[in-house]
Amino acid sequence: MLRVDNGPELFRQVFLAWMRHHSARIQCIEPGQPHQNAFIERFNCTYREEVLSMYLFATFEEVREITSQWLQAYNEVRPHDALSDIPLSVYTTGIAGNSTLELSS
Repeated sequence: MLRVDNGPELFRQVFLAWMRHHSARIQCIEPGQPHQNAFIERFNCTYREEVLSMYLFATFEEVREITSQWLQAYNEVRPHDALSDIPLSVYTTGIAGNSTLELSS
């Protein structure tokens, strides 16, 4: 299932055909209710403010490179309020280190 807003760009025939081909369902959030998809709305806002609105891109390759650098900093360096001001990579490493789950080899 793919959870989306009600943007018209997602309801083009090619997209709908792709969803049918992959037996995927679409679940739309209610119009005017972005909190129903809060995680991605927050991420998109941050990405738009810190990358898309900060640069004039000449090529798609430039967009990819700057986005890659930003994602690395976002996940590995940047402190996150919701994680007690530690980077995501530190948080997830701590969770993995505290796990009692045994993996089979």
